[in-house]
Amino acid sequence: MSHRDCAHQAPAATSMKRWLLWLAAAPTVAALVVTFDRDHGLWAQAPNPLEGVEIPTTLEAGSKLAIESSESMRLVNDALQSRFADQFGDVQVDVAYTTSDQAVQAITNGTVDLAAIGRGLTEAETQAGLTEVPLTRHKIAIIIGPENPFNGSLTIDQFAQIFRGEITNWSQVGGPDAPIVLVDRPATSDTRQAFRNYPVFQTAAFEAAPGATQVQEDSTEAVARDLGTTGIGYTIAEQAINNPAVKIVPMHDTLPDDPRYPFSQPLAYVYRAAEPTPAALAYLGYATNPDNEAVIESRPRGRPLMLMPPMQPQIRVRRPPQPPLRPLPLRKPLSPPKLHPPLMPLPLPMQRSLRW
Repeated sequence: MSHRDCAHQAPAATSMKRWLLWLAAAPTVAALVVTFDRDHGLWAQAPNPLEGVEIPTTLEAGSKLAIESSESMRLVNDALQSRFADQFGDVQVDVAYTTSDQAVQAITNGTVDLAAIGRGLTEAETQAGLTEVPLTRHKIAIIIGPENPFNGSLTIDQFAQIFRGEITNWSQVGGPDAPIVLVDRPATSDTRQAFRNYPVFQTAAFEAAPGATQVQEDSTEAVARDLGTTGIGYTIAEQAINNPAVKIVPMHDTLPDDPRYPFSQPLAYVYRAAEPTPAALAYLGYATNPDNEAVIESRPRGRPLMLMPPMQPQIRVRRPPQPPLRPLPLRKPLSPPKLHPPLMPLPLPMQRSLRW
């Protein structure tokens, strides 16, 4: 093998080794990525919960659709709600936000047409006649306050230790000498429960650090209010991107728009397969239509996230004020040139005749 061939193969081999090391370090994350990666065609390997179900293409005038939803599904609901109503003739779609557990209970009791949840169904819930329609997975961003001086990166082990209270000072992760305050979500939060699926949280009791601040409302706004300059929390990444109230912490030197960013949670709709309403089936058909996948995956952001060094203050040089410019005086227009009579040729000098 020539030196040139070795030079071309070395970077590829190094890249492959790094990828394999990452897979070995986070097998659960890798499995989740493989299971839900639509871009590589693996989504079709999962059974389609709507296979064989007749999806209505029209609805009666005045149709209504009631959805009880987890906060985790807010962005998906917002993306689909108005478009669905417009396509099906101004169907009235009402969405009430509670928790996934309450939403599942509502669909079980038949008080709503659909439940929108940020977790999977349990075996008992499935046996009760509920069917889950998975949509996608959303990244979970680790966040701090905008005034927090920490500008480093964390690992999944470090965040798990911060969550449990094993790391208590920012200096232990390369930051300033200041206490770390975990801002935790309610115990019923889908985003919080998603951490249970990762091995790094299964090595010890799933309990928040002593002295953690637990917000009562499962929302990004509630977490952001309590972050201050030393707090750390977590939220759906789409609710943190371009949000001036929070700052996203890189994980393993990646940000949530990178597939390697480790944490995510499933998002799904749930319906009663034995007695679905026409509006519920039409909505599920619309939500799972491949043509609408871009609507679900879209998020409110202007440009891709980038790892940027801390911004340096701008130095402004003040210059003394300059006097205003004075307009130049108007010059008198030139008068047209005077015409002179044409010059007459000079008379030739008289010639003297010479006499000899």
